[in-house]
Amino acid sequence: RVDELIHRIATEFEQDTGVFEQTVGELDTLIDRQNLVYRRNVERVTAAAEGAQKVAESKTAVASALESKLAGRKVPRALVSLLDGGWRDLLSLTWIRQGPDSQLWQDYLAVIDSLMAFAEDPDSSINLPELLRLIQDGLASISSNHMPSSQIRDELKQFLVRRPDKAPEMVEMPAVSGVRPDKQVLSEREQRSLQRWINRAQQLRTGDWLRDQTKAEDPQYIRLVWIARGFSRFVFVNHQGMRVVELELEALARQMRKGIIVPDNQYDRPLVDESIDRMVRNVYDQLSWASTHDELTRLLNRREFERMLEQQLARREDSRTLLQLDLRGFRLLNDTAGYQAGDETLKRVAEVICRHVGDGMPVARPGGNEFAMLVPEEQGPEIAKALLEAIADEPFEYGGWCYTFNANVGLAPELPALISAEKWLKAAEQALNSARDKGPGRFSIYTLDADDQARQEQIAARVAGLSNPDEERMLLRCQKIIPLHGSTRMGAQYEILISMYDDSGQLITGQDFVRMAERYDRMQAVDRWVVGHMLDWLRDQSPDPRHVGGVCINLSGYSLNDQSLLEFIYEKLSEKDAPIERLWFELTEASAIHDLQSVADFMLEMKELGCRFCLGNFGSGPSSFQFMRSLPVDLIKIDSAFTGQLAANQTDQAMVRSMVDMAHYMEREVIASQVESREVLDMLRQLGVDYAQGFVVEKPRLLTSLV
Repeated sequence: RVDELIHRIATEFEQDTGVFEQTVGELDTLIDRQNLVYRRNVERVTAAAEGAQKVAESKTAVASALESKLAGRKVPRALVSLLDGGWRDLLSLTWIRQGPDSQLWQDYLAVIDSLMAFAEDPDSSINLPELLRLIQDGLASISSNHMPSSQIRDELKQFLVRRPDKAPEMVEMPAVSGVRPDKQVLSEREQRSLQRWINRAQQLRTGDWLRDQTKAEDPQYIRLVWIARGFSRFVFVNHQGMRVVELELEALARQMRKGIIVPDNQYDRPLVDESIDRMVRNVYDQLSWASTHDELTRLLNRREFERMLEQQLARREDSRTLLQLDLRGFRLLNDTAGYQAGDETLKRVAEVICRHVGDGMPVARPGGNEFAMLVPEEQGPEIAKALLEAIADEPFEYGGWCYTFNANVGLAPELPALISAEKWLKAAEQALNSARDKGPGRFSIYTLDADDQARQEQIAARVAGLSNPDEERMLLRCQKIIPLHGSTRMGAQYEILISMYDDSGQLITGQDFVRMAERYDRMQAVDRWVVGHMLDWLRDQSPDPRHVGGVCINLSGYSLNDQSLLEFIYEKLSEKDAPIERLWFELTEASAIHDLQSVADFMLEMKELGCRFCLGNFGSGPSSFQFMRSLPVDLIKIDSAFTGQLAANQTDQAMVRSMVDMAHYMEREVIASQVESREVLDMLRQLGVDYAQGFVVEKPRLLTSLV
């Protein structure tokens, strides 16, 4: 029916604008009808769940009452037959209908007391006719056909009317265990770990939407509609209001810990909020494209290409070769035919390169007449040769003149020693210089100097073998972060910077150390050590809060995928004397996070303890806005690429202003890093940035110098 209404609008609106009002009316009717069906289905599901809970509670109450009266005692077989023949069910039904404080509940329990007293003393003063009438009426009240069976009648008769010298047949009544036989016994550590997720489950509220990822390829959205008293059971429905999932508390906690059932607080957001977010996102995307692409060729610019190089180095799979191409004879064209001809040539060369480089491979124009690209490692020499031939054969005609060009290409394979985009680009530039020396139309492949290779292999082995940071020559430094106006939420802070010494006593730079630690899966151990060490340092040294308001620790996106590390951090910061109000975290490499929702849930837990979070490298890619919206961060740190040339680059200024406005709209504060000049610092104040960090504020210093 919806499709029919849409078709009607498309075909009739030009002749009759009233079709919109008519269609809206019909759509409202359809929505009301659908909502009515949903509500009725949910009412049925919740009523059934409530009824099932009452039955379960009544059975627990009956079991408890019987245990207190009979467990571990010898009882008449006739009483066991009576309980199994309907009396237990009658007690349960009476508890539901009349309640545990009713006289009828007490009367029915008194039947058991009377039969036990008669078994122990046949001469006890019991009104047998009244007792039998109560038993028969009680069983009859369950169902018109529910009369005592012949076995029950015979056993009761033999029990109640017997010779004094004949003892009744007695049996042992087994004790009722309060622990389910299938309940899993957990170690203390496992119980602590699960308790975090139990706490999360108990924070859910009816109406919350969650993702059921039992089938990862086809996740389903489910809605919580009923929670049992004491959070013992949870019932979920689908969009039609039909029950699809029902889980007990621990089972739900385990599903959440495994990432099978994930809360999604963005799923049912108001339409107005979504529209505003979409508008903000569109503005950000437009500015982001302008700041990451070359306006002339529409290829990536140098900054964005460097970011993609860093991503490739972090990915550690599908090795690539970096190609850097230099167009020769370009200056002659500019001098003789003019800059417009030069611009057209650059666009034509960009088209030639894109034809020869595979889809999905990044191509950039770093500047001038140079181009750069990443290609599959084994195809590097083949693509370089094809590009050189294609450019030499391509005719370029302007103003009646025909121009020909040659090029040179430098190739730099993805070597372990090239651990940063800067080093990789320098290697490609070195190979390009070698190719230029060989003459036009030639390419050269970078090879690592033997001494450099030996040192890099030594550093790699040192970091790869890192297992216990306490036993290594680790170095902690810090750099000051200052507020730029008087209404910030924090005072002066310090970011913790980490590095280590190699075997020869030389310091491995912080960036190189972190990159290698990530490459060799040692970052989790490093982050664990830093968190524990800094908590101890804050407790033991207690630096003056007027000068050291707090310290910021970097957490890599790779580390956030390690559940055991998150549990360690939660446990450490949950300790009674943990100075959590002076510790906050910067999330780096957010693109490496596998499960954003799980990390967001962890952050919310930590924020409840008083912790703060900052999203680092903001603006370094098109996903930054999504990360800021999905993660409950308190601050964002603008990527340092935007501050280097901020005073002279109007595009960067517009991008920073956009990021500040977005962050403030979403109630986040903004930090700018690597601020190198007073001019940039003043401009950041004008653009509304909240905090600044960099050499103009203070150079990095030893952590020990703070106290």
